[in-house]
Amino acid sequence: TLVSEFLGNRGFRVSWRKSLKLNRGSFVSAPLTVDTVDASEVDTKIKQWREYARTLQKWGDYEGAAVLYDQAVALLEESNGRNTIQYADLQVDLAHIFGSKQDFKRSEFHVKKALGVYKAIGFDRPERHGDLLSYLAVMVDRQKRKSDAETYYREALRVYKMNHVQGENVEITERNLSLNRRRDKTRQTDSTVKQERAEDRNSMSTHS
Repeated sequence: TLVSEFLGNRGFRVSWRKSLKLNRGSFVSAPLTVDTVDASEVDTKIKQWREYARTLQKWGDYEGAAVLYDQAVALLEESNGRNTIQYADLQVDLAHIFGSKQDFKRSEFHVKKALGVYKAIGFDRPERHGDLLSYLAVMVDRQKRKSDAETYYREALRVYKMNHVQGENVEITERNLSLNRRRDKTRQTDSTVKQERAEDRNSMSTHS
């Protein structure tokens, strides 16, 4: 199976619309709506909503978390914050949500949006570029688009190597690329065998 660090915890579920119980007894109120947020509070509210969303995500309430992330995205868009690290990070958050739900197409969409923002404003850390490409490759791989996935895996490894990045994510990417190529070779072999068998059957039918 593909190795991916973004695995969901399908445990306790809770609605985002209710108050969230945190740290065994500490309570926080449900988030405000976009139209109640003052412009000077945008950054604070987005951080709060992301914190709430991550708690829901940890508990397995992906739908509730997605609503909060979408709310934060809408607030940034209304405040001309599209080309910001915060906006890119929210796209990554949404990509993780849909990846956990195995909606790989939507996850791919949000990773690409994040990459687009980072390419416009610059990556704050070189490993982030490689990590996003690697995760994009996994999402594409899970859609059985092996050739596209291989391209992204290789691009991620190129970015890692160019920036002298080492560590677990590099090893995961190398392993995923190896698995991708192995499966692709297996499929090609199976296809060749089936074609040869079909040709043999046609040949036998012709001579009978």
